[in-house]
Amino acid sequence: MCKSIMANISIQEVPHFLLGVTMSAVLLYILYVSLRFFGALYQYKKFARYIALSTKKPHSRLVSLEKKYHFLPHICVFTSQKAQAFSIGFFRRNIFLSTSLLQKLNDKEIEAVVLHEYTHIHNFDSLKLCIAFIIETMLSFIPSLKELTIFMRIDREIKA
Repeated sequence: MCKSIMANISIQEVPHFLLGVTMSAVLLYILYVSLRFFGALYQYKKFARYIALSTKKPHSRLVSLEKKYHFLPHICVFTSQKAQAFSIGFFRRNIFLSTSLLQKLNDKEIEAVVLHEYTHIHNFDSLKLCIAFIIETMLSFIPSLKELTIFMRIDREIKA
């Protein structure tokens, strides 16, 4: 039965434009993934140039923290009007604090912020989120994957 059905279908009956449509869709997908990747890379480079202006010398309020917690990576202070703290890097990991944040918080709060950022470093959250971004970009046709990465970011923040 199957042989008789297959015998009746010829290759000439398949629309020729189907191959062109499929190739166009694949090329558009590759273009989309490339643009997302290079856009993220551009933002990272722009951000890295901004952070390169941060000071590497120890801030007077952070010296006691570095002595108390000898396992902490280098803490960099950068000038900003916003109160910001973050950790960045896969191999040479650093903690960054803004001058505005140091002005607004007392010593115990700064200690809590620094230890929170160290937890992100210790758990390799930057690497995990980078891998999640790559997977999300490569498999962007799966709608629930974006929500999964959002939940992952929230979970990483709560666990830290």
